[in-house]
Amino acid sequence: MGGWGFILYSDSGSTIYSIKAGNNQTYGYVNFDEFNNYKQVTIDADFVDTDLTDFPVKIHDNTGDLAYIQSDGSDISFWDSSNTTQYNHEIEYYNSTSGELITWVNVTDVSSSVDTTVWMYYNDSDGDYTVGHNPTLVWDSDFVVVYHMNDNDGGLTDSTTYGNDATENITNPPDADDYNQTGKIGYAVRYQGTGDSTQDGEHHHIPDIMTNAEWETGFTISIWVNLSNLDNYRTFVDFQKSSSTLLRMQDATYNSSFMTYDDASQFEWLDNIDMATDTWYHFSGSYNGSNDEKELI
Repeated sequence: MGGWGFILYSDSGSTIYSIKAGNNQTYGYVNFDEFNNYKQVTIDADFVDTDLTDFPVKIHDNTGDLAYIQSDGSDISFWDSSNTTQYNHEIEYYNSTSGELITWVNVTDVSSSVDTTVWMYYNDSDGDYTVGHNPTLVWDSDFVVVYHMNDNDGGLTDSTTYGNDATENITNPPDADDYNQTGKIGYAVRYQGTGDSTQDGEHHHIPDIMTNAEWETGFTISIWVNLSNLDNYRTFVDFQKSSSTLLRMQDATYNSSFMTYDDASQFEWLDNIDMATDTWYHFSGSYNGSNDEKELI
């Protein structure tokens, strides 16, 4: 499970991108008369460590400028700096009342040396322009599963081409009102329950998405987590290769960890990170096929 998405914000308050808006863009290779408005999104190269190809970039617009477009956000289109290449994008969240938009755009080239420009065109009054909303083309084959947690009820929809949708646990499914909770990015799902294992509380079943080869070569898991209490162990993600081999990311009573379990008696732990309640934490764990080669960020 590989790949990363680039989130355009900075906890330190630094500017990673800027947006400039205008009306009736009239140059380039696109029939811009179809769109009444545009925005220029500039990605600051200072925040990009290395050149990136076909990279999913998260763009969040909460200005209210998009409140008067099509109700499903279907008249938004993204293009490169020269307006010759249309980017595929996936809308994770759109509120037609407030105009807030969260979308992932597959930018074909993100430079680490010069700023990258992305043009966003919107407000196509007749809604007949092909806008490039192609979720499965945003995430390349290195992404085995992507859950945005924005389903209304039931399972979790995978945005990748693999279609690895997660299903509710039959015994302990999340309640209907556990869906569409406020998340760090868009929506989240609330899991309730007691005990020290995934089976003791509400959870979803992820399909068998990793082959033996991927266990040997490695993969990355990335999630956002917010705990309401620290009374018991809480397993965030649990992948199992066999009855005696698994990889787990969990909270272990006030601390988080990334660990593997190779036989009936051997646990290999990586890091303990102090956690607090009602705080969002971003965990990314990389496993390279060996207990000696794993990393928790």
